[in-house]
Amino acid sequence: SYYANGLAVRVGAASGGTFPGAASVTYNAAFPATRAQMWSQVTALSAGLANLAPTTPTASLPAPGTNNAVITATPATVNGFANIAVIDIAASLLGSYPSLSVNPNGAGTVVINVTGNYNAQPTWLSADAWRNRVIWNFENATSVSVGATGFQGTVLAPAAAVSNANPIEGGLFALSFNGNGELHYRPFAGSGAFLNSVTSVPEPGSLALLAAGAGALALARRRPRR
Repeated sequence: SYYANGLAVRVGAASGGTFPGAASVTYNAAFPATRAQMWSQVTALSAGLANLAPTTPTASLPAPGTNNAVITATPATVNGFANIAVIDIAASLLGSYPSLSVNPNGAGTVVINVTGNYNAQPTWLSADAWRNRVIWNFENATSVSVGATGFQGTVLAPAAAVSNANPIEGGLFALSFNGNGELHYRPFAGSGAFLNSVTSVPEPGSLALLAAGAGALALARRRPRR
């Protein structure tokens, strides 16, 4: 089951899951695209973001093990859109920080491409100020475990089994989800037009679901919460 905390829930099937706390639950709901179409766009978006050249120098990232680490974005014009920041970081480096935050530094959209599997429990700092502008793109991960401290921002992990023990504050797009913690709806507020520019998959309206924050959870397959 997934605690919906006052949200209106729409399910594209006749049954599936329970949603205590939901304002309403609609089964067999109509969506602007099929799940297969939406998922093709999620995977294409992840691949397109991963192929972007970083705007933030890797050398500027905090050293391994830095406490109170700040990942500071370097905004630039990307695909014709201003105030976009792209950061490349290894999961091993990201996971080495005991505590961290992201400084958008004026960027309206921050893409953080993370390579490798992730298993860490950092303390997140000042997340209210930046999480709705950040996409964490786990481009090639097969496992993402966010542990007892949860995660902050929108998570793209189209090839990964994702698990949590505390809330993910944002949105989640994953192969599967073992939800031992809550998923809190924090819509992505960055540029949807920019996201559409990085993939050639048609039906851009369904990519707008991510930009508009129209859904907090999208899965290729769902693993029930235990």
